[in-house]
Amino acid sequence: MVPFRFFLLVFALGSAHVVRGANQATSVAPDQLLMQIQQLIQQGNLPEARARISKAIQRYPQQASLYGFLGVVDAQEKKYHQAESNFRKAISLSPQFQSPYLNLGHLYQENQAVDPAAVPKAIEVYEGLLKVDPNNQEAHYQLAVMFLGRWEYRASLEHIQRLPEALQTNPQVLAVRCASLAAQGQVSEAEGVAKELLSKDDVNELDIVSILPALEKNRSDSIQIMLLEGLASKSKASPSALHQLGLIYERQGQLDNSRVTLEKAAESQPITSGLLLELARVAYKQKDNKGALGYLAHARDLDPKNPAIHFFWGILCIEEDLPVEAIKALREAVNLAPGNAYAQFALGDVILKTREPGEAVAHFQEFCELRPNDPQGRYALGVAYYASGQYDLAKRLMETLASDSNTAAGANFYLARIAKQEGNFDDALQRIELALKANDQYADAYSELGQIRMRRRELDLAEKAFHKSIQIDPDNYLANLNLLVVYQRTQDPKQEAQAQRFEEVRKKRTEKEQLYLRKIEIRPY
Repeated sequence: MVPFRFFLLVFALGSAHVVRGANQATSVAPDQLLMQIQQLIQQGNLPEARARISKAIQRYPQQASLYGFLGVVDAQEKKYHQAESNFRKAISLSPQFQSPYLNLGHLYQENQAVDPAAVPKAIEVYEGLLKVDPNNQEAHYQLAVMFLGRWEYRASLEHIQRLPEALQTNPQVLAVRCASLAAQGQVSEAEGVAKELLSKDDVNELDIVSILPALEKNRSDSIQIMLLEGLASKSKASPSALHQLGLIYERQGQLDNSRVTLEKAAESQPITSGLLLELARVAYKQKDNKGALGYLAHARDLDPKNPAIHFFWGILCIEEDLPVEAIKALREAVNLAPGNAYAQFALGDVILKTREPGEAVAHFQEFCELRPNDPQGRYALGVAYYASGQYDLAKRLMETLASDSNTAAGANFYLARIAKQEGNFDDALQRIELALKANDQYADAYSELGQIRMRRRELDLAEKAFHKSIQIDPDNYLANLNLLVVYQRTQDPKQEAQAQRFEEVRKKRTEKEQLYLRKIEIRPY
């Protein structure tokens, strides 16, 4: 049977071939000499083989077999261009001589990384061989493989179908057929071929892994899962294959399966920070932040200079209300990768909420330099300007964002606050109404509207605004506080109940501020 494996050099170049030159008598290379050269190559004695070939070529300069052997030696010594030249010389001397075609085709397939034109040249060579021998099995198979790699699925399937019936059940052939069918949307047929493939005792991981890129490109996840699960059930799946299966499970939302499979892959190989990051990502999607932090703690130990790990750690700490830890992690992420705009933004955001806002300004400025067309970054910078008392800068920046649908609500909210501080209550009222027009569920904006109404001595309207704010956000601190103030001013009997309610809100706020000071201890995975 033809060895349907990728990139195997064909050593059996055949016996002597008679070559007639235009003005030259027939010369025949002795079989014994060719056998000796072949044995030297197979033994790995390439210098001696090269010396014998060179001497023989001086005597038989038109002998195709000798150039074919020389190409094999060149290929073994990683002399790509010399090997290419000698195989082509052999073909030109004896176009019917098949082994140089196969060797040259395999050479191109092995050297795709160094020669961008290698695949088209390999296809040309194999198609040339089919002109000599239309039924050459290796040529049809390798063409099927390469057309599959070029996403030319119909052509791939056509070459598979031209193989003899006896070879149609070969695992490598079944694998290529399966991928080509799946890529053309013939899912049920592809599943049937996948089952047949997995039923073969001699199926191995290479048969399946070789077609995964084609299945991946066409998002044939069900076929990939079937094949990789089948490998795993036969205990033939390597850690790499399990890793790939875990990632496909994740993409399909099968998070429990993904995590278990990635854990299994981790058990069978030296653990890497990349795999731990993937496990952390899956745990995060499962809403298991503490589990994710455990993976990240180990990843950080293995790869302390990886900014992605510190960034992910910081984001998780924000979600766990651990701003002190978040700031520490995000600051490290920024130090390691100052060009990471999102790390700059996240660090500025958590500092803005917990520390001196002036420090946040620098990080938002850096974000805006890195992403100048992002309105959210400019908005965050405007908020930092406002929080740090730089009202003129905040006003100028927010005015540029007030008509942008992405930032209109927030920008007009802060412009209303600035106008209120300046005593311009009419402008403040106009701005807050624009904010609420952009977002009618903006609790802080209703609270601000209530405060403007209070300044205008419109206490009935202020009370309505505070109620609306609390309806959206029951624990809104300023809305509850100012509603109590309105009740006290109007001697409303509801003031006692509101005082109790405000005390509950105040206590929650204090407890949350105390939680912010927590530190975290995570035992590494």
